[in-house]
Amino acid sequence: MRVPFVRGEKGVTQRMRQLMNNMTVRLSWGLVLATLSVLVLIASGIGLYALHHGASIVQASNDIQAQQAAFGAFAASVRWALLGVVVMTIATVIVVIWGVTANVLRPLDRLVGYFERMAQGDLSQAITSPGNNEIGRLYSAMAHMQGSLSQTVGTVRTSGTSIYERSQQIASGNNDLSSRTEQQATSLEETASSMEQLASTVGHNAENARQASQLAGSAT
Repeated sequence: MRVPFVRGEKGVTQRMRQLMNNMTVRLSWGLVLATLSVLVLIASGIGLYALHHGASIVQASNDIQAQQAAFGAFAASVRWALLGVVVMTIATVIVVIWGVTANVLRPLDRLVGYFERMAQGDLSQAITSPGNNEIGRLYSAMAHMQGSLSQTVGTVRTSGTSIYERSQQIASGNNDLSSRTEQQATSLEETASSMEQLASTVGHNAENARQASQLAGSAT
C-alpha cells in the first residue's frame, strides 16, 4: 500500500521540478519580488492595525485590568501574526536560494564544463536542455553551436584529406613528368650525336664526290 504513495510523491516531485525548470528567470524573480512586497505590506498592515486597535482598546474602557487583558490578547494575536510573517519570509528566502541554485548556478556550472571540454576539442558530448527558460534556450543554442562546429570540422577534415590525396597525385605526376623529361633529354642527346655522325658522313661523302670529280676530269 506504500508503493503507490511513493510513486505519487516521485511524480509530484518530478512535476514540480519540471515546473521550476520551465519557469523563466524573469517570472521567478517577479514572483519573489511580489511575495516579499506582499509580506512587507502584511507586516505594515499588522503594525497599523495594532496601533489603531490598541488606541481603540484604551479609549473603549476605563477599567485598567480590562484594558490590560484586552491588550494582552491583542498583543498575542499580533505576535502570532508577525511570527507567521517571519516564517513566510524565511520560507521565501529558502525557496529563492534553492531556486537560484537549482535553476541558475548549477546549470551555469555545467555550461562552463561543456565550454571547457569544447575548448579541449571534445565535440562529441551530449548537451541536454534542462528546461524551456532562458538557461534552457542557452543550452539549446550551445548544442546547435556544437553541431555546427562538428560539421565545420568534418568539412575541413574532408577537404584536408582531399587536398592531401590530390597533392600526392600532383607529386606523382611531377615525378612522371621529370622522368619523361629526362628521357626526352636523353633522346635529344642521342639525336644530336646521330646528327653529328650524319654531318660527318655527309662531309666525307662530299670529299669523296670531289675527288671522284677530279679523277673523272683527269680521265677525260
